[in-house]
Amino acid sequence: MNLSHAHLYLNHLPVVGMFFSLLLYGVAWKLKNETVEKVAIGFLTLSALLIVPAYLTGEPAEESYSFPSGTEYFIEEHEEMGKVTLIAGFLVGLFGLLGLTLKRAPWNLFFKRACVIVSGFTAILLVITASRGGQIRHTEIRSNSTPAEQSPTPRESSEGENEHDDADEI
Repeated sequence: MNLSHAHLYLNHLPVVGMFFSLLLYGVAWKLKNETVEKVAIGFLTLSALLIVPAYLTGEPAEESYSFPSGTEYFIEEHEEMGKVTLIAGFLVGLFGLLGLTLKRAPWNLFFKRACVIVSGFTAILLVITASRGGQIRHTEIRSNSTPAEQSPTPRESSEGENEHDDADEI
């Protein structure tokens, strides 16, 4: 397994973990169960902390693989969203840790609620970041308005050349 594999494996954990944790928090809130709430905040914090290794393996993953031409735009977009998501994840982790460790009631409640609210925004950022990462290799999910869409991937150009060659022979 190389760093490209590690990045692909690691980037799924915070996305799934954040949504699972928010769902668990919703259950805790509905049941008014403080123990389940603390577990949910713990999972939110862990999910946020998992953004760090996913982010740190991104650059080595890019360097370890030769991408087809036309993907630079998508790589840059993914990197920029990754930075924003990393900052949001840091806030979730900080608020979660403070909410779980502070003993004073008004402050721990404030940080728990802040953790959940910022987690909702972070979950959205994670989906956007993951979607932009998927566009690097999956041309079928790219929008038609992006500049890199104009240039075909090597696979598309070889298929197009074969069809053109067949037409010339007839």
